[in-house]
Amino acid sequence: MRPPEDDEPQSWWIASTAIPLVAATTGPLANVMSIVALVMPWRSKILPNEHSAAGTSIQEGYPDPRWVTVLNAISLFCGIVGNTFLLFNFTQIVRYIIALPVTIIFWFIAAGILSGITIATDIYAPPVGIDRVYSEAYWSAVIAAILYFILSIILMINMLGYFLGKYPQHFSLTDEQRTLILQMTALVIWLLIGAATFQRVLGISFADALYFSDVTVLTLGYGNIVATSAVGRGLIWPYAVIGIIILGLVVESIFKFAREVHYDNVVRKHIEQKRQSTFERSIAFGEVESSQEKRLASGEVITPPGLTRQKSEPNRHLHRRPIRNTINAIATARRPRILIMREEKIDSTLCAVSSTIPCASVAGTI
Repeated sequence: MRPPEDDEPQSWWIASTAIPLVAATTGPLANVMSIVALVMPWRSKILPNEHSAAGTSIQEGYPDPRWVTVLNAISLFCGIVGNTFLLFNFTQIVRYIIALPVTIIFWFIAAGILSGITIATDIYAPPVGIDRVYSEAYWSAVIAAILYFILSIILMINMLGYFLGKYPQHFSLTDEQRTLILQMTALVIWLLIGAATFQRVLGISFADALYFSDVTVLTLGYGNIVATSAVGRGLIWPYAVIGIIILGLVVESIFKFAREVHYDNVVRKHIEQKRQSTFERSIAFGEVESSQEKRLASGEVITPPGLTRQKSEPNRHLHRRPIRNTINAIATARRPRILIMREEKIDSTLCAVSSTIPCASVAGTI
């Protein structure tokens, strides 16, 4: 394991950066699904003679068993506590080694409770009859359980990378990425405020009000739920404008994050490959230079390879030299400046080794 702060390079980019970002932006959505599952009945009765404005049948919920409500509240509490400790981890209020295990444990508990009560409800208290169905709240509980479980698993991968020494004990996030987390949290809170408001103003269920808020902020305009009262229509305009602004900030932060990912995984990797290639070539040229110096020290006459090729094939060399010079000029224009400087250094060294060979001939052979 590594200390909280160090200057060592970080690896496992997905585990150190992407996973915490996904968990922090998706955790509030899991909390919203848990809230919907708590405030509404899980079973509904279809009213055959009543239809909504979109032509669908209206459903009326009927009470769930008390143990479903109690366990549902406990799971919501665990989910909120886990998300709170994750935010404490990002803001470094609580240490990584304490906050992250607490988040994982509480989210696992929330997922287990929701999974247990959804299965138990389907076995012991299912909706019986052709006019009885599961409501949106039941499926919200299923979605919340899946989200809690997946987020717990990927956070365990993040902890595994820490224990293997791939990165220090903090989330490697930039200011833009932390801003994205705060903006996503603000968007979720704004949707909850809209759901609570439109539930009372429009006289619909909390799930339908949340759906209406989501459709309004995303400017989809399906039209299956509409505001008929003057108060509802008056609230839609300021609510939609503020929600669209928050959504625009979220989209902008996601774009910046994608641009950073492109730079980290493509451009920076390409630069590192170029540096490694230049370093290897400089080592090879250094070995050639040291070999030439040893041969000079022993008194041996050095004949560069380009001169030997000129003596053996003079006509062919003269015939192809303009083409080769053109290719070398094009290649030189595209090579990094540091590589050209190192080649020029080798050229000058070889020219100094043999004074009988023009420098242009030696440069043409490298």
